[in-house]
Amino acid sequence: MIQTFIPPKPPSFPLPVKTTARVKSISFGDGYSQGVADGLNAIYDAITITWKELTLTQVVEIDTFLRAHEGTRPFYWTHPSKNIPQKWVCRTWTPDSTQDNRHTLTANFMEDFSLDD
Repeated sequence: MIQTFIPPKPPSFPLPVKTTARVKSISFGDGYSQGVADGLNAIYDAITITWKELTLTQVVEIDTFLRAHEGTRPFYWTHPSKNIPQKWVCRTWTPDSTQDNRHTLTANFMEDFSLDD
């Protein structure tokens, strides 16, 4: 069963979602080219999420969740401005320390279309 990611603190704004269309294309003579969608789920979302002003305990909680999913197992997470959870994987994240024992963690989520449930 896929887990739902509920971070200990809401992420910092802005939270722009980058939408990408995967296209296979071929170029012909005279500058003509033709493209076609690459697969069934050719359009996917990606988002870089940053949590600021975290305690060390909150960083460890997020880091532990992401490590447990090993960048391959999907999880559900709901963007704060949307009401529908999406399935994501996270392959890179960076915890960082700041002044006054406050921490920041940045994670890159990519929409997942695997059949795992």
